[in-house]
Amino acid sequence: MWRAAFDIGGTFTDFVLAAPDSPPRFLKVASSPDDPARAVIAGFERLLAEVGIAASGLDTILHATTVATNAIIERKGCPTALLTTDGFRDVLIHRGRLLAFERPGAGHRQLLLSFGGYEGRVDSDGPEALAPVMNCRNIPVEVHETNNPVRIHCLGLIEDSGGAGRHRGGCGLRKDIELCAPSATLTLLGDRHTYAPYGLFGGHPGSRAETLLVRDGETEPLGSKDVVELRGGDVVSFRIAGAGGYGDPQARDRDAVRNDVADGFVSERAARVVYGLEVTSNR
Repeated sequence: MWRAAFDIGGTFTDFVLAAPDSPPRFLKVASSPDDPARAVIAGFERLLAEVGIAASGLDTILHATTVATNAIIERKGCPTALLTTDGFRDVLIHRGRLLAFERPGAGHRQLLLSFGGYEGRVDSDGPEALAPVMNCRNIPVEVHETNNPVRIHCLGLIEDSGGAGRHRGGCGLRKDIELCAPSATLTLLGDRHTYAPYGLFGGHPGSRAETLLVRDGETEPLGSKDVVELRGGDVVSFRIAGAGGYGDPQARDRDAVRNDVADGFVSERAARVVYGLEVTSNR
């Protein structure tokens, strides 16, 4: 019993073919935006030929696509009227990376997506602030401040947050946002506040995430999953976890450590204590 699934993206179309008694087979082909079906048919023909089964041998086919989502995000779709009941009208009004829209009496809606580092790999460092396998990315400051009553005080990578290793984990991301409206409700859905992202084969864990509320000069830690009523002037500091390192930090290339210090990924102290290298930064 073979099952297949495919996902049509703006750049690639991905396929997976699996059966209970066989390892899954994967395939990625270039999408055909003018006619998405062409890439789907070509990909299935190639994958089925590799396995040696006919299309009639497929028990289930699952279909997903980000094409519609991309069209909404990039505002390339046709003007569309959405008719709903009063309680369901917020369901799909999406501007860029933010759910930020206005309707009488509703105020602003904002969906903040922030991403930290990826883990160190067997042959390379983990990249910083990279979105995972979905069509999202960190939101530019200008988009935040243009579409919403907020002010961004800080956006940057967190020094020493990536786990040390022969290949360093990607650094975490910090974003501090001040509310410029009289009030707002903040709903948090974070992760890695309790358990740090682990390292592998002697690599050190990355830093844990934390979310801080700064109000009237006092700082209060918030939970990873929480609902908080904000006041005007409150600043919420989102600090995304760093990723775990790979391999023994003492085996890291010495020039790579120097570059990390120069780039602000690693502090002079961490270079000395963790990597065993005295480095003086010119920053």
